[in-house]
Amino acid sequence: MFLVSKDVLEWNYNSDNPFEVHNDIVSKISKENDLFTSVKLNKVEKLRRNHYTYEFNTDKEYIYLYLGGVKFFEYDNKLYYADIFEGESSKVRTLAKNLNVKFDKEERISGGRIIKLDVKDSKSLNVYFKDDNERNLLIYEMDNNKFEKFADSITNTVEIDKVTDDSILGTVRVEEDNSLVFTSIEYNTGWKLYVDAKEADITVIGDSLVGVKLNKGLHTIYLKYEVPYYREGMIITLITIIMLSLYEVMDVMADKEDKNIDNNIEKNI
Repeated sequence: MFLVSKDVLEWNYNSDNPFEVHNDIVSKISKENDLFTSVKLNKVEKLRRNHYTYEFNTDKEYIYLYLGGVKFFEYDNKLYYADIFEGESSKVRTLAKNLNVKFDKEERISGGRIIKLDVKDSKSLNVYFKDDNERNLLIYEMDNNKFEKFADSITNTVEIDKVTDDSILGTVRVEEDNSLVFTSIEYNTGWKLYVDAKEADITVIGDSLVGVKLNKGLHTIYLKYEVPYYREGMIITLITIIMLSLYEVMDVMADKEDKNIDNNIEKNI
């Protein structure tokens, strides 16, 4: 959570290229441009049906791969990819074959859709496409010097005082009116925001992240998450329990009344 320029509200996140989305928000936060740049492919060759090989040159340490419409996952110490909508599965033979590439197991971005490659020994990879249609394959390198400048530019951060499973409490000193606090918290209608103990409006950044506008001064920020419609759900559940209980009571009473009627009939007979 840190103060940023209001330019971030103009962040262009509607792109099929996730690296350009990252570049745009970094430039609006820090003015550092082109944090990620495309790696030049020296060779693209179709080996046989559905199989392609890609070769490239780079001296950068941070190399990332994106393959449109798929999610990467590890199985039996190998890297596989499958259609995002298929989900992860241990039945790898029903999925696309594994990528013939070394990768950083500890670094996966955007829910496993972008991976960091290990290219110290090899600068090529083989990809198998189940439908023989090349997907949007992107290989980008990150400029570490620019990343460090970007990180150093983030100076006016919110001091986090307390964090629980469903709340965050922090303080920040703001030097100018109508300033914007950027957070990495995914926006959801369950979040409630309080500034100086008063409920305030959330500014949604990029249609996805929680932000808040503040005026000059020292402020306390409190974020609290409540499951949407939790109270309404509890009321409905309680009503259902009461109705079921009443039904059971009425059913028992009806059984007793039926037995009394039967007993009276037997006595009369």
